Amino acid sequence: MITSSFLTSIGVSEDQVSGQGLYWNLEIGQKMTYSTQVTMTQTVTSLNLVHNGMYTITIDSIPDIPDSPASFETVRITSSSEYVSMDADYYANRVWYAVPIGNWSLCSSLIMNQTTDTHSYSILENDDTWGFSETVDWEGCCGMHIQYVTTMFSKIDGVLQQYRNELSGIDDFNETIFVIRTAQDQTSLIIIATLSLSGVFIIVILLIWKQRTSMKK
Repeated sequence: MITSSFLTSIGVSEDQVSGQGLYWNLEIGQKMTYSTQVTMTQTVTSLNLVHNGMYTITIDSIPDIPDSPASFETVRITSSSEYVSMDADYYANRVWYAVPIGNWSLCSSLIMNQTTDTHSYSILENDDTWGFSETVDWEGCCGMHIQYVTTMFSKIDGVLQQYRNELSGIDDFNETIFVIRTAQDQTSLIIIATLSLSGVFIIVILLIWKQRTSMKK
């Protein structure tokens, strides 16, 4: 359970938290850098194209979190929203760049509630990351297309760690878009996590010392 004292210790006020424990662990002006790789192949035409790139996302503002979010539409940050700016236009409408943290069970429920006849989801979670896989079936001009999308976020700050979008079924044409948070950006994340854990460790030591001092009196 998230307590007000814990939120204060990490610099989050209670009015920043939804009634169900969600809160943002982002700062305005925060930057995230990503490496990208786009691969396109087609056997018939011998197409084999690989494009590598890199771009940076900047958090310009942070959306409010409703007391009872009904969907991720109002509690997610994408590059097509007013909350971020970017130094390149990479698949703006396809990528989520941040979600609130604090209640991963609720996040999972919001994702699974998006299931339809053409969209199916699975939750992917471990100690460090949370995310989901999505399978989309849709019909285009050349027949049925199948799209597999995997999106993973850090549990520390809710920022996108990895995104993979695989498209197939168009006249033997296959496209894979891979986006990953850079090692430099990851180093900053590790430092933040280490400092946070150090702060918790110091608080625990102080509490033990205070308790033993009281017992001696």
